[in-house]
Amino acid sequence: MENKSRRDSAMTVAKAAALSALSTAGAANLTDRQPLALLALWCACAMVAWWAVRRPAEKRLNRVALTLGAVFAVMLVIGREIHQEQTIEALLTWSASIKALFRIVGLTALCWAVLRIVLRWAVRMHATDRCGGPAFWKIWLAILVCWMPYYVFFFPGCLSPDSISELDMILGGAPLSNHHPLIHQWTVAPFVLLGRALGSVAWGVGLYSLFQMMAMSAIFAAVVHRLMTEGAGRGLTAAVLVFYALVSVHAFYSVTMWKDVLFGGITVIAVMMLTRLVMCVEAPASEPFGRKNWVLLAVVLFLFCVYRNNGYYAFLLCFPVFLLCNRRLWKPLLALGAVVLLLVGAYQALIFDVLGAKKSNAGEALALPLQQIAKTVREYNRELSQDEMEALEEIFTSVEEVRWAYSPELSDPVKDLLNNDVLMSNPLRYLKVWAQIGMEHPLVYLDAFLYHTHGYWYPDVPYWAIERKIVSNAYGLQQRGSSVRQLLCDVYDAVERAPVLGALCRPAPYVWAALIAFAALVCKRRARLASPWLLLAGVWLTSMASPVYAEFRYMYGVVACMPLYVGVALTARRRE
Repeated sequence: MENKSRRDSAMTVAKAAALSALSTAGAANLTDRQPLALLALWCACAMVAWWAVRRPAEKRLNRVALTLGAVFAVMLVIGREIHQEQTIEALLTWSASIKALFRIVGLTALCWAVLRIVLRWAVRMHATDRCGGPAFWKIWLAILVCWMPYYVFFFPGCLSPDSISELDMILGGAPLSNHHPLIHQWTVAPFVLLGRALGSVAWGVGLYSLFQMMAMSAIFAAVVHRLMTEGAGRGLTAAVLVFYALVSVHAFYSVTMWKDVLFGGITVIAVMMLTRLVMCVEAPASEPFGRKNWVLLAVVLFLFCVYRNNGYYAFLLCFPVFLLCNRRLWKPLLALGAVVLLLVGAYQALIFDVLGAKKSNAGEALALPLQQIAKTVREYNRELSQDEMEALEEIFTSVEEVRWAYSPELSDPVKDLLNNDVLMSNPLRYLKVWAQIGMEHPLVYLDAFLYHTHGYWYPDVPYWAIERKIVSNAYGLQQRGSSVRQLLCDVYDAVERAPVLGALCRPAPYVWAALIAFAALVCKRRARLASPWLLLAGVWLTSMASPVYAEFRYMYGVVACMPLYVGVALTARRRE
């Protein structure tokens, strides 16, 4: 018996040593390869490997951890290459492919070890019995107190060029356009018009900032209160409260006039209500999802579809899959989807047919194809056929300008050269030209796609996330200089540059967190509880098709929902 115990211990040590060596070799390429950095990496990998192998885990957990670890490893290797070189051409040679494969294997081993530890811990976690806690208004007040300095010292708020563009439409300085959804303009308008009636547009903007801060803090307080009453435990609810109250990106967003902010709050409400609906199906003995909740859910999903232009496409992409995942409720869910589509159709008829608002430019939804064409024009301009060049000259004001306007991070310079009317007059013809160019230059198309989207799946992509000032405008809006205001900006900058905390200011880590939370539910055999997150998948997919390669505010709905999907994954009871 003693000899067997020794053999088992020796085998465990051997497995940990092999795993740590493989993990270190795979992850070494992600460091600066300095001796001290490599030593620290080896120590970290050794500790993770030892924790991972010293206790057994069920086969299901191992398979899930291995699959997700391989996905993460591929993201890391390809993401690093495309971020540094803007092309994966170097990975396609035989020697580079073998090295990349070796790195993927090593990183898969490391990710498997980490995920094995995390998922084993998550599987053991579950909610305690429902318990009391601070009243909703106390949590709401706590968040407001933490955010109030941003309102005071950034008064009347933070306004980017998009914000000023909305003000121009509200105050009659520009024609109506759904480029910035009219429903958001109608939300802002009463406050701005009231402020102008009182003699100051600044006071109107300040009133809107106050309203938005109150609304977002109330939504976040509802999340904290919901987790607390569902038995999430003090540690988890305290962490969620800290995330909402002290991570300054939320405070900055609460006083920034962007449609993305309230859209993020609406996304939180939608996911929270859909989660409650699914839980009612999973546990029939729980409180039923009454008619009032169905009506409220229809209104929330309607707002989700119209508060951002990509919300409607996210709903169309993901709601049918949600219905399939919850087939037991197919009749009411089908009716719900029909009601939402009817409401959206009536809204679009009102703003476009009755009010005559201008539709947003087609280039907004065609950022990826435009980037692929522009990159091809830049690199292979002379290899395009005469027919292809003639087609491009029709849809662009100048193909030569497209060649020099291409920017891998942003499609706006190319989009501004697009003849939208010509494109929409015969879209099938130009779609055929796009496909034909892609068949001739597939690697260029792949590089353009990967670079334009890698900020949403590769975690090490720093990019601006907040607006901290008021841009120049015709309304005399400006912020007063203050040392406190500068201190708040400096604190945010320090967090953004920090090695680990900086992940809070980037969109991709929240996608990884959602995937890990889903993996935990799969290990618990409760994957259906993740079906409400399909809305977040829709936001993620449509954000990758946006004009910017790593825009944090486009993903704010996914960011704001992180406590929900992590909380559900940790509090769900395992189905035996």
